[in-house]
Amino acid sequence: MRTWYYARNGRQFGPVGLDQIKLMLGTGGLDREDLVWHEGMPAWLPAGEIEELNPPVVEAEIMPPPLPASAQEGPERPAEGEDIPPGTQPILITVCLAHAWRTTKQNALRMLMAGSVYFLTVATCALIGQAIDDATGYQLPKLDLFPSPEKYLEMLRTMFGVLVRPTQLVQMLVDSFLTLGLMRLTLNLIRHEGRTDPNVIFSPVKRLPKVVIADLLFYAMVFLGSFLILPGIYLGLRYGQYRYAILEKNLSIREAFSFSARVTANSLLALLALGLISTALTVLMLMTSMLAAIAVMPFLAMIKAAAYHWLTRGAKDAFEGK
Repeated sequence: MRTWYYARNGRQFGPVGLDQIKLMLGTGGLDREDLVWHEGMPAWLPAGEIEELNPPVVEAEIMPPPLPASAQEGPERPAEGEDIPPGTQPILITVCLAHAWRTTKQNALRMLMAGSVYFLTVATCALIGQAIDDATGYQLPKLDLFPSPEKYLEMLRTMFGVLVRPTQLVQMLVDSFLTLGLMRLTLNLIRHEGRTDPNVIFSPVKRLPKVVIADLLFYAMVFLGSFLILPGIYLGLRYGQYRYAILEKNLSIREAFSFSARVTANSLLALLALGLISTALTVLMLMTSMLAAIAVMPFLAMIKAAAYHWLTRGAKDAFEGK
């Protein structure tokens, strides 16, 4: 083991070990100007000039100053993938539409495959149901478009009779199930999270019973409100995000309606505008051709997903083009 010698005030001391020399330097027992030497050195040198005795100086970390009081009191920005406080970021219509359009173009093939599965499954169920109705001699009753109040009540009873047919109920359940799956797919595509293969439309089986009950409550509520028009529109906009709430968060029906009311609080006009735009696009495409109307459906579904994404996550990635 190498031994060291040192000199202080004209006197020589040693031999000592390396650890003792370092300890003396650290505690003031030896100054950096004091001379030291060990075997192999050509001459005595000041201790401060020998690298072995002086580890590299690590600069102290510079800490930022405290945040201003106004910043400390403000809302905390959520991390990527976390929800924002409900209703805190009103929808920007143009950016939301651009986000939906961009995502639709990037995933056109996935949406085409998922849509094909949807239409084929629904059409197959409809054909089977029609065949059963034909075999049992059932005929769909004719409905008056402009009924009197008496006929209107009769029409409601007739419609109820149509809906409770087993074949019709099965078709409605299949359609609700696949629509829920498409909502899951479009939301995953918008958020770049989870599965994005077409088979994801068959995944939300466990959510279906809860969604069916919520659908009945929602449409009954909107139907009753529609007698005065504006209340029906308001209820539809305020509580219309319940399906996404059940699908994504597995909330109870009451919690899903409450959650929808909170997240839409500051975006009712924007949601109304998006609904009118979607309706106008659908009518325009139907006037062109049925094929055009079908082609625009992925974009319309993506608009709904983009709106929900904005309401719950804000504009973090809508502006960034992710």
